[in-house]
Amino acid sequence: MVGLLSRERIFFAYLIALAGLLCSTIANRYYESAALVSPATWIVLAVIVLSVIFYAMGRYAVDRFFPTRQILIGANWTEYDAQHKRTFFWVLVGIFSATVIGHLLILPGIPGLRALASRDDFEISVIRQEGYLGVPMFLRYLSDYSVKAIGPMVLILAYSARSRAFYPLIILAALYSLALYARIMPIFLFAPLLLYTISLRRYRDSLGLVALIGGILLTTSAIASPNIRDAFFPAYAATLPQATQPSTSTSTILAAAPAIQPDQAPKLKPRHYETSSWQSKSVLYSLFSRIIVIPGGVILQWFNYYSDPKFREYGCGYRPASVLLGCQYVNVPTKLYAHYYPKNVNEFKLQGSLNAAFFMTEYANFGPLGVILSSVAMAFVLLLATQIFGSHPLAIPLNIAFIVVAMETNLLTALNSGSGWIITSFLFLYFFRTRTK
Repeated sequence: MVGLLSRERIFFAYLIALAGLLCSTIANRYYESAALVSPATWIVLAVIVLSVIFYAMGRYAVDRFFPTRQILIGANWTEYDAQHKRTFFWVLVGIFSATVIGHLLILPGIPGLRALASRDDFEISVIRQEGYLGVPMFLRYLSDYSVKAIGPMVLILAYSARSRAFYPLIILAALYSLALYARIMPIFLFAPLLLYTISLRRYRDSLGLVALIGGILLTTSAIASPNIRDAFFPAYAATLPQATQPSTSTSTILAAAPAIQPDQAPKLKPRHYETSSWQSKSVLYSLFSRIIVIPGGVILQWFNYYSDPKFREYGCGYRPASVLLGCQYVNVPTKLYAHYYPKNVNEFKLQGSLNAAFFMTEYANFGPLGVILSSVAMAFVLLLATQIFGSHPLAIPLNIAFIVVAMETNLLTALNSGSGWIITSFLFLYFFRTRTK
């Protein structure tokens, strides 16, 4: 059993993520005082069962028809071709640093500082969106790849080689997370290194990284929420102006969607929640709600809309497929956000996305058949990941971002800009060169 867990560690991590999503569907219903088992629960259960079946079939096929020799992967990236690898390492450091600095310089101001001067939740959300959508497209992709692939990799490389660049990179990554106050950024940047230190049993370093991530999450949550700021700094809050409507200048870059009459959307807050209550001022409650309660509720929202076959996209929900089919591409998360929250889009000019787990994109296009197709595709990707990373200590650290992102977006996005998995895999193969026995 221990050998199986070690060999298939990436797949087991994926199953744990699905189990968490299953719990989220139940937690959401509990907070809604509704029946604990909903259609969202059955969909996630189906994905778990199908994933096990298709992965087991794929593993058998690989072992039976494509036997490979044992792969040895070096744990120290400086052991082989050290000169060229060190040169490329510094190139990656330069790309990451230039992306961070260029991103912040091109903006009209530091988003985190601008948000601190605001008392309005929607204006703060617009400022955060402007920090990403207000830059050229190429810089958005550079930022995505830097935060989710290049940044985590250079931190791991600098840490393992005891490079003098390690602490400056830590500081730069932390400041970038605070400047854009996106709570997921420190997870992407530091969680792989944290998991790596745990696998090496360097627990003192692990505790330091936990403190760093916790501190950034606490700070970014306070920046994003005036209620949390009031709880921690009541004297400072009293000196700030009262809430104002979002400025039109910050919303000019955001396209307003047409007014849409929504169906009754499931609430994502308990009925006893009030803006003056402790929940609205608690960082832990905010994180708990975002991680545990909301994902299951969003899956149910997708199901409620696409359970009727006449509303499904039939391939037009994929950009590449829409070109081949000759239909207009439908960005499903944006469409559903506008459907359920038209006031946010039309009045507050928020360009939101109602992101759900990867299999819901296939469900939105093809219904129950899509759930089967998505399980097959994910099984293939996980088999490929296992072949690439094997039992290396970095197998989980460098795949955890992909697994987590797949719980909130479609598979193609998760592989590319969503988690940077493709780039991460190539970087891993280069720095931790494989040899066969």
